Amino acid sequence: MGSWFSRLMMVAAVCLVSSEAMAQDMVEEEEETATLNATPDFSPGISAAGMGQAQNALSMGTNGVFNNPAGIARAYMFALEGGFIYTDDGNVLSAAIVDSKTNPKIAAGVGFNYYFSRTAGLDLKGIDVRLPVAIPVVQDRVSVGVAGRYLKFNAGDIEVLNGFTLDAGAIFRVVDQLSVGISAKNLIDPCENATCQGWAPLLVGGGVSYAMTDLSLAADVDADLTTSESATLNIEVGGEYLVAKIVPIRLGFRRLGATESNRATAGVGWRSQTAGLDLSYEHDFARSAFGQLFLGVSIYMQ
Repeated sequence: MGSWFSRLMMVAAVCLVSSEAMAQDMVEEEEETATLNATPDFSPGISAAGMGQAQNALSMGTNGVFNNPAGIARAYMFALEGGFIYTDDGNVLSAAIVDSKTNPKIAAGVGFNYYFSRTAGLDLKGIDVRLPVAIPVVQDRVSVGVAGRYLKFNAGDIEVLNGFTLDAGAIFRVVDQLSVGISAKNLIDPCENATCQGWAPLLVGGGVSYAMTDLSLAADVDADLTTSESATLNIEVGGEYLVAKIVPIRLGFRRLGATESNRATAGVGWRSQTAGLDLSYEHDFARSAFGQLFLGVSIYMQ
């Protein structure tokens, strides 16, 4: 009987060890899946974030790097912006430089995002590099631009995304205060697997803006053609009011059709003749967690 009992205990011990190993494997697999399914965030421009990212017709300076590349040629300037974004999933360090002053016939810039997640399991990290070029076809009236974009993301030792894409856009000033903008983003699909689907979707859309000395209003509609099986619409609206010529106050709203996400945005800043500070916040009504917080500093010369 002792022999049978010993064998039974050995079998039980083997089963217990196997169960613990399987449980550990399942936990690690869930953590890895959670990380790989995380969607990285990219800077839309710190001030643009407070206006619902409605920038198709309003982009100018460094905001054009991340939105409509035609915007970098709308005014003669040298501009530099650095930013930090906090989300409940991860953080983003961003920077952008635009120079349309050295050569008034062509504007160029560079933008950079570095994303690093805080989720459990494998760390998702990556870069997003943008190189916009734009031409003022008719000064103060019509500008067109294109931007190359390179994305590379890894989850631990796993390469999730490594590819190039292209953005293009145009902005037309119809009258002194009214502008119309069109843009197409991610014209080349950089994603070669299901994991990164929706990270750089093909977006085609347009917008209008009305800008006075102290007040700017904008609205965009973009068709997302690749995130879902069928096309969905993104809607962005926003506004900015400049108090006492130095304090911009911003409000906005975004509707993302693919995820049926409704988001409110707000922002405030400080402006001088050569520098600025910006703080923006975006809240997703479908999530109870703290939303996205945007902090930025900018330097500009006209």
